[in-house]
Amino acid sequence: MPEGDSVWRVARRLHEALGGQELTRSDLRVPRFATADLTGRTVLEVVPRGKHLLARIEGGLTLHSHLGMDGAWHVYAADERRRGGPEHQIRAILATAHHTAVGYRLPVLELLPTAEEDRVVGHLGPDPLGPDWDPERAAGNLLADPARPLGEALLDQRNLAGIGNVYKCELCFMAGVTPWTPVGDVPEGTLARIPAAARRLLAANTGPVEHPRRTTGRLRGPDLFVYGRAQRPCLRCRTPVREAPQDDRPTYWCPRCQTGPVVDRAIAGAGADAGAGAGAGAGAGAGAPSASAEALVIAFNERITARDLAGLGELMAPEHTFVDPAGAVVTGRSACLDAWRAFFAAFPDYRNLFDSVTTRGDVVTVTGRSECADPRLAGPARWTARVHDGKVTQWHVYASS
Repeated sequence: MPEGDSVWRVARRLHEALGGQELTRSDLRVPRFATADLTGRTVLEVVPRGKHLLARIEGGLTLHSHLGMDGAWHVYAADERRRGGPEHQIRAILATAHHTAVGYRLPVLELLPTAEEDRVVGHLGPDPLGPDWDPERAAGNLLADPARPLGEALLDQRNLAGIGNVYKCELCFMAGVTPWTPVGDVPEGTLARIPAAARRLLAANTGPVEHPRRTTGRLRGPDLFVYGRAQRPCLRCRTPVREAPQDDRPTYWCPRCQTGPVVDRAIAGAGADAGAGAGAGAGAGAGAPSASAEALVIAFNERITARDLAGLGELMAPEHTFVDPAGAVVTGRSACLDAWRAFFAAFPDYRNLFDSVTTRGDVVTVTGRSECADPRLAGPARWTARVHDGKVTQWHVYASS
């Protein structure tokens, strides 16, 4: 799911394209507002509020949208071909004489009086990138439930708006505590600094030139301290970074730099074994977690990132099948490992970063993004895996959205 900095940049693009301009076309493709016509009205401004977007329109109206996991707004020149997805995924079109803004796969789209915006965003805590920012209030909100794990409290938009899973992991690392640490156990001075750090990190990623999200401050080398770095050395102490689910989200931490409780040892310990093996250059496939289907799929992806064919083989069922974005199928563990061997040789920097992992029955669905120097393989992505008897029986990669 896009985080506050991403939504802030979307709002800026929309405002630059539509702000102060008269709408020459409006098309809201949701049943409740399908007959609404904003043509002839001027877009006054487009502003972000946490992960929400508010397009304020002449006549006291606001078009409220939320990107959810897969939503996106694309801006095109008036005569430019749209390429954000198939036509049936379009939820909104707003056009001026010079630009067209198209909203794809928006899970939330509603038109309401501007005076009633609090009805949709009034529950949000202070926004680190907004005019209402109040770090003391944000810290107080976090501490309101002292027994709650810090990672969960940071993701609760009622405490502070705009923090997602990436910043959750990075902020916990910078605070020196695990995401499972109860808020009340975080040292008072440390807790007070977390909101300020959140604002600093988000603001650093809202510049005019878009680049991969950075929290390390480095122009070269890794962009993030721990997120997406399972099995890789911590940038501070070189201990392998660990990964385990927290509230169905892949969560990363350094076991040496961060103190406090961790998740169920059956999962966290297996991740540690895999990380230690990768760091030593051997045995990375041993100790694969079997505590949950999600942990198994996370471990499977860790083997992909580490280009660990032996580890992948240990997690595959003999009848394992691989399905690529074009629908081509490779069947059998041996054939799939040969395919991965060729893929790793061609694209040695390829890796997947998970944002969300959910399970229904024996099917695990993952959303996130792929990173690779080859742009054809980089961008938002989705995967599904089938799991049976502690093995992955199918790995299906879907085309980037």
